[in-house]
Amino acid sequence: MTNPLISVILPVYNREKYIEDAINSILDQSLDNFELIIIDDGSVDGTVSKIRTYTDNRIKFFQNQKNRGVAFSRNIGIKKARGTFIALMDSDDISKSQRFAKQVNIFNNNPDISICGSWMEAFFSGKLIKQPELDNQIKAQLFFNCSINNNSVMYRRKALQNLFFDKNFEHGEDYEFWIRASWKRKFYNIQESLVRYRYHDGQLTQIFKNEQEKIGVNLRLALFKKINYSQEKYPDEILTKFLEFRNYFTLGEMQLFLTWLDHLRMKNLESAIYPAEEFSKVIDRFRKEIIFKVFLTNKNKEITKGWRIKALKYLHPSEIIEIVKSKLKLRIKRV
Repeated sequence: MTNPLISVILPVYNREKYIEDAINSILDQSLDNFELIIIDDGSVDGTVSKIRTYTDNRIKFFQNQKNRGVAFSRNIGIKKARGTFIALMDSDDISKSQRFAKQVNIFNNNPDISICGSWMEAFFSGKLIKQPELDNQIKAQLFFNCSINNNSVMYRRKALQNLFFDKNFEHGEDYEFWIRASWKRKFYNIQESLVRYRYHDGQLTQIFKNEQEKIGVNLRLALFKKINYSQEKYPDEILTKFLEFRNYFTLGEMQLFLTWLDHLRMKNLESAIYPAEEFSKVIDRFRKEIIFKVFLTNKNKEITKGWRIKALKYLHPSEIIEIVKSKLKLRIKRV
């Protein structure tokens, strides 16, 4: 029997309200040479009953004996996949009918690209969830957040052979997966929405938001550590304060953080771990983000006016001018 072109991996847990929409959006694809691998992760509602109503022989249905988590279920699908490409899908989203055709077209015309995502749009509001287009842009954005919409991804199966989702990063496993993939292969994001994204209270991203943020900070620090800076001089405890921007930090700690950013830029130029231009943009963005939070917001209530005045000595003159201009604009808006 000839292997399918695409293996679609669809883990599901208690999604009786949405699972039919998700399945139908795959079965209605304009490119129909695929297998749909559905892994039920111990659902206790009517999800399984709805899946069993389908008779399409392209559907391969598997059940975990108990709830094991989305990373475990996706890995089951990866191991069972036979297609040239693997497409990821979430059980409460909808893939637009041209999604597979457009992604396969990217691969056919760009043999160096191994991973292809796209934008997504939210149900009801139509808000676009955009991601950068090119490989260097996508990899640089990983320093801030996951720059691949996981449920829009298709990738070459052989290019990421033996790469699986790590259950140790549950609720942030997709971010960690794409960081590991970024060291091996080239990315691309199609600059249009190919997936409709459902936003609701039952989503794991909403339930485990705080855990995801903590995992994200640890993953970003791990990326920076590839540059091999002195962790004794720049300890995680202080750097995390700024990346999370939750706990009070001293003027000395702020100086240390800004020095760390300059140090990273120089170390990367020496070691060439990351493309210099894109990495420099990452550093500039981090610096600007922290300065904005310190001087133009009240996110950290313990930072006083006197504290801010003393902190000005750590800024470049151009940054001070930009702060003054921004404050003036805010005042004009309030009038």
